[in-house]
Amino acid sequence: MGGGFTMIRGMALLWAISESNGLGEMAARAVEGLPRDPDAVNSTRLMLIAVGFVAVLFLVGALCCFSESRRRHAAFHSPRRLFFALVKAHRLSILDAWLLWRAACACHLEDPARLFLEPERFDPQALPRRLARHSGRLASLKNRLFAGLKELARTPDRGEIADNS
Repeated sequence: MGGGFTMIRGMALLWAISESNGLGEMAARAVEGLPRDPDAVNSTRLMLIAVGFVAVLFLVGALCCFSESRRRHAAFHSPRRLFFALVKAHRLSILDAWLLWRAACACHLEDPARLFLEPERFDPQALPRRLARHSGRLASLKNRLFAGLKELARTPDRGEIADNS
């Protein structure tokens, strides 16, 4: 009997919430064609309200999940987040990340992640004076980040092989 009493309490709470929001009138209009037995109408109203409440919760939950999945897919529309994701992927230290960030700011890059694509940004002549003293560290970072680039530049592409034949 305790479970039924708890259910009635929960339904009464739903009823009170729905009455304060005007949902009670809408539920009453929905049950006008139902039997006129007072107990049947009250329980039917409560059940309709409960079903409506569960439907609203389900809809809100679905919208939240949809919104979250869109946020996850759009994670790298933020240049900062992309930069820090690349720092993490390359396992750079905090000091190296800070130095790269300062180099991106000195180059007036709107997207600091471009440093990971443009090795020419690390050239000592392209650096401003305030970063010139870090040119050695930036050169080692350049070597680390673009280590495979020299190998790719040396391998002939298919067009050159076809021309030589």
